[in-house]
Order: sequence, then structure tokens, then C-alpha cells
Amino acid sequence: MDAWGQNKPKEGLVISKGCHVFQVRHLNVCVSSFILHPSSLIFTLFFFFTACMDNQVDRLIQKANNEWVKGSNHSAIEMFKSVLEKYPNGPHSEEALFRLGEIYFYGLGDSSQAVVYFLETLQLNKRGRYGYEAQKHIAEIIEYTVKDYDQAIIE
Repeated sequence: MDAWGQNKPKEGLVISKGCHVFQVRHLNVCVSSFILHPSSLIFTLFFFFTACMDNQVDRLIQKANNEWVKGSNHSAIEMFKSVLEKYPNGPHSEEALFRLGEIYFYGLGDSSQAVVYFLETLQLNKRGRYGYEAQKHIAEIIEYTVKDYDQAIIE
């Protein structure tokens, strides 16, 4: 029985015709006989491996964000760069680039390196989750650091 008093099928138990239950990461997965076909098996394995990789990247980004919040800028930088090395075109690379820009600008006071990372964020996905904020940071850096008000307005 589970925490709610309901019967849980045991691993490998046949619960209906052609359906075997296996527990994968605390989820009961019904594996029917069609999955045993080689092409279906490859697709299923790819799906599970992709889900595991996303989970690893999520944990690494979370850990890097925590390091940055604690003030461990260089440790956070290395972790975000690791994300970019392992998954350069992945969905998390946009956040990694943006966070690197923030760390260099706010944490280390290196506005020129920050602009490089904010520009890379924009090149990756201008209309993405971090696009507007990256563009705003670039304008802010140009306005206050370079004192080029006309260029800041353009950005």
C-alpha cells in the first residue's frame, strides 16, 4: 500500500493483458508488449536517457545559481561554463549565458565581459526567456559605463 492507502502494483506484475508494471524513478510505468519491438525499445531508451540528462543539467544550473547567491562567483562561473561545454545548443544554454553576464557585471564588476555574455544570450534567442533582460543590461552598461547615451537608447 502507498501513503494514501491504495494498493500499488508490484514491479514486474502483469496488471492487464500485455502490460507489465515497472517502477522507474518512483513512477509506475506500464510496459506493453509493443515496446519490446526493437525500434520501440530504442525510442523508449532515448526518451529515458534524455529525461535523465535534462535532470542533470537542471541540478547543475541550480547548484551554480546557489553558488552565485552564496557569493562564490568563480565556482558558479565554472559550473555555468560546464553547462555550455556539455550542452552548447541545449535549452539551458540561454540561462547559463545570461547568468554568466550577470555574474561578471554584478559580482565581478567586469562590464565588458558581461556585455559579451549578454550579446551571446541575444544571439542564441533574442525573443527567449532572457532576451529582454539581456538587452536591458546591455543598454544599462552602455549608459552608465561607456556614457554613450545615444547608443544606450538604440540598445
